[in-house]
Amino acid sequence: MRKLWSAAALSAVWLAGCQTAPPTSAGPLIDGPIPAKNARWAAHPDGPQLAAVYPAHAQHLHLGGQSRIRCQVLPSGKLIGCVLVSESPPGEGFGHAELQLAPFFQLAPANFGPNATVEVPVRWQLRN
Repeated sequence: MRKLWSAAALSAVWLAGCQTAPPTSAGPLIDGPIPAKNARWAAHPDGPQLAAVYPAHAQHLHLGGQSRIRCQVLPSGKLIGCVLVSESPPGEGFGHAELQLAPFFQLAPANFGPNATVEVPVRWQLRN
């Protein structure tokens, strides 16, 4: 099915106020949940990547939604082992779409331990 909306007409706010940070690996051990508001992002999905996974049925209905995934964080900042925590409205595919975007999210490298995790919330909406 052809995408109905261009990347310019798509807006997904993965977390307002997140900081994008230069890479650094020094610092104390981070070995537990990282609050999303404190996460230092090195990379995140762009408009075309978001548009490519926006659920087709939701696009057709001009429907927005929310999703949240939880991922383990490697010392490089790469996210692995992501699982869906929540999606709203249920069954519209926003959770699956965010899981497809997981490889495009990356935290700035740090001293992440084996129990470091981050939850990534995304609010999905189509612009008029």
